[in-house]
Amino acid sequence: MENNIDDVKIVLVDEEGNEHSFVEYERIFMEDDRQYALLLAVDELDDDEAELYVFKIEVDEEGEDNYTVVEDPQEIEEVENAYHDLIEYDEEDEEDEEL
Repeated sequence: MENNIDDVKIVLVDEEGNEHSFVEYERIFMEDDRQYALLLAVDELDDDEAELYVFKIEVDEEGEDNYTVVEDPQEIEEVENAYHDLIEYDEEDEEDEEL
């Protein structure tokens, strides 16, 4: 999977206390100030068919990002659509630079 992957590991702890390491593949900023992160599991970095995980980001009083997995299919679809719009915008921007 190719992108400007952030080298900073994000370690999240699941409900059973297991740690999972991710890197941020892309951050999506919605018009209503919601933020989402598309995360890639560190152990899947070299896998061409790696799965991206959608997390909602909420910033606490101390300015720290809190990640919550998104399970609602409608919300996931909304984030996917925003991501595709971002990709299309980036591709159009690159084409304009080539002219």
